[in-house]
Amino acid sequence: MRVGILDILTTPARSWAEAAYKLALTKQYASVFPQAIAVWCREMGHRTFYATYYGAGDPKRSLPDDLDVVFIAVYTQASALAYALAKLYRREGVLTVIGGPHAKAFPTDCLRYFDVVVREGDKPLIADILKGVYDPGTIVSSSKPLEDLPTVEERERFIRSTIGTRDHAAFSDFDAPTLARLTAGISLTDLAVLVKLAMETGQRLNAKQFNDLKKRLIEKQAQGLLEFIEPKWTLDTVVGHEAAKTRLREDAELLRKGRLASVPMGYLLCGAVGTGKTFLAQCAAGEIGIPCVILKNFRSKYVGETEGNLERVLSVLRAMGPVMVVIDEADAALGSREAEGDSGTSSRVFGMIANQMGDTRYRGMILWMLLTARPDLLPIDLKRQGRAEVHIPLFYPTDADEIKQMFVTLAKKLKGTLAAEDIPSVPHVGQLSGADVEGMVGRALRISLLAGSETITRDALAQVFAEFMPSTQGIEKEMQELAAILECSDRQFLPPALAKQMDGDGRARTQQRFLELRRLMEIS
Repeated sequence: MRVGILDILTTPARSWAEAAYKLALTKQYASVFPQAIAVWCREMGHRTFYATYYGAGDPKRSLPDDLDVVFIAVYTQASALAYALAKLYRREGVLTVIGGPHAKAFPTDCLRYFDVVVREGDKPLIADILKGVYDPGTIVSSSKPLEDLPTVEERERFIRSTIGTRDHAAFSDFDAPTLARLTAGISLTDLAVLVKLAMETGQRLNAKQFNDLKKRLIEKQAQGLLEFIEPKWTLDTVVGHEAAKTRLREDAELLRKGRLASVPMGYLLCGAVGTGKTFLAQCAAGEIGIPCVILKNFRSKYVGETEGNLERVLSVLRAMGPVMVVIDEADAALGSREAEGDSGTSSRVFGMIANQMGDTRYRGMILWMLLTARPDLLPIDLKRQGRAEVHIPLFYPTDADEIKQMFVTLAKKLKGTLAAEDIPSVPHVGQLSGADVEGMVGRALRISLLAGSETITRDALAQVFAEFMPSTQGIEKEMQELAAILECSDRQFLPPALAKQMDGDGRARTQQRFLELRRLMEIS
């Protein structure tokens, strides 16, 4: 059987300038699922043709004329083009199948032009379509969303086919099996570009170059919905939070040993603003030594595209593991099941993320790191054991020596030099966040440089200390701190004084105080 797969990325260009623009900017947006269908069809023994449409030329000419089945993936804004192509193919007796965000959002409308509409797909469902199991006019969906993308074995076969008789040692430090393992999360299209570029230009695939290329290619595959973090520090850079650092170091060691069953599904870092949640997450990623990504805004104005964007991101994460996913301001970013006013999009998005976080098949492969100053606003579904299991509260430093060490460390971060003995008595102890300390160090560095000194002077710090005024949002900070205390999953993470306060009815009193502050904030 001759099978065509066409991924329509955009609408037709109306001018040569627009065609060039779309060719340059949209060709990187090829979806994962159509490529997976191409691999599966080849495995089933079918003659398979895969193409993407970037807005230039006639999309029908991208595929041969004598097809038996054509699969088309499309977004809503280009759906009219997909409908027109379907009419042409049906006149030729070709079985037409549509998938992608538009098919998922408007399956009934798609049936006016296509024989089969796929809302969710997997390999067995594609096989059934090719066998003729479904009659024309059918909307089909697999029992679960796509999980099985092309495997390491499939990538290895693809690499060997691309290299042919060439000696891999002439352009790569990696043989085909190693290259297949390292390319987890990279599409077959981008993998071909990666290998052919090295073969044709002589630009050798060594570890550093390959990691840089993989970073860029996976960001393209996720269509800008994931941002890589390249940690510059490890947990050795973090001042204080000793219990949290110990736990993260232990988990990092277990991960390196491959003991995935003993690694948590995720972490919840909570605490008042400025306690260093983001910095600790980045240092943890540096300690573990796995790729770390930030989940960016995946929401779209087009119906169905938000869910499609998120499924694309989750597919990439599943393919490229192990990976750490950092979600800042998680209470606002993830929404809840009860969200209203957007036709159910937010509740569906929440369900997709919650299901992925709770999928224990990916324990140790996708490590979730949720950051928030208001853990009480985070749905309990995400905070339960089996999802964000370890809840780590962070607090402002109260020990004088710890605060001084923080000044020295943050001076290094800002490319400055500061000796511990040059730090005067620090005011406002217990009220200073890490962000406050960094701001004070930055001001002192500026004063010192303007005075002609390359190091941060004691006089500059004394001037900053005398003028600095901490935030007056005391009630809100106290509420955030109490929320972090109540959310703590392990007593070891609490400072000794706070842990002692939890004895007896201390937790109930803390809960009561938190509720009072929250009511006060709501009416103010």
